[in-house]
Amino acid sequence: MSKQATTIDSRSGRRRLVQFLVDNPESGAIVVAIAMITVFSLTSGGVWLNLGNLQSVIHVTALLAILAAGESLVIGTGEIDISIGSIFGIGA
Repeated sequence: MSKQATTIDSRSGRRRLVQFLVDNPESGAIVVAIAMITVFSLTSGGVWLNLGNLQSVIHVTALLAILAAGESLVIGTGEIDISIGSIFGIGA
């Protein structure tokens, strides 16, 4: 394969990636999460990416997901509840 054909293939691959990200806006969060994990791991010398820290991150994420689900139900019924921060603070 010639160099020009390889360049064209890589450009079309980039276009497909960009088109995928445009078509699926939720994939942006995954890209940002992967970029943050990579940056934090590289700048901390690999200390950040260990089992204990990953368990801690998953634990906090699970708590926030439960609170977000409950708050979605409250907002979905037409009510307003701004006390979610204090509830999280007491529960944590």
